[in-house]
Amino acid sequence: MRNKRVCCPKCERFRTKITCIKVNDEGTLIRRYRKCEDCEHMFRTTQPVEFHDDDGVMWGMSLIEPGAHPQAKFTKSQIRRIRNTYKLENLTYYDLALQYDVSYYTIAKIINNHSYKNC
Repeated sequence: MRNKRVCCPKCERFRTKITCIKVNDEGTLIRRYRKCEDCEHMFRTTQPVEFHDDDGVMWGMSLIEPGAHPQAKFTKSQIRRIRNTYKLENLTYYDLALQYDVSYYTIAKIINNHSYKNC
């Protein structure tokens, strides 16, 4: 069953667009940052994790790891493993890229803390 559409608190119209999605540290709440397409008012909604979004997609623990970006390719444990493997086994960026099926550039950014800085 789909939930009610979210309306703008300022103009009370239903044409809102999600600009950012964040999960709290406990993994129990989803915060959706929205923008009204009519009046451009920005606001936030907070819902439990087991809540269907406007398009009917269910957001849950299997889809979003707490504190992680929804489009992240790696988990925190995988990032730690990549960095430790690079340090201890003296593998090249290219070897790790082949192992994890990503580009050389992605591995370089992970090793040099340009991406996944919090891991």
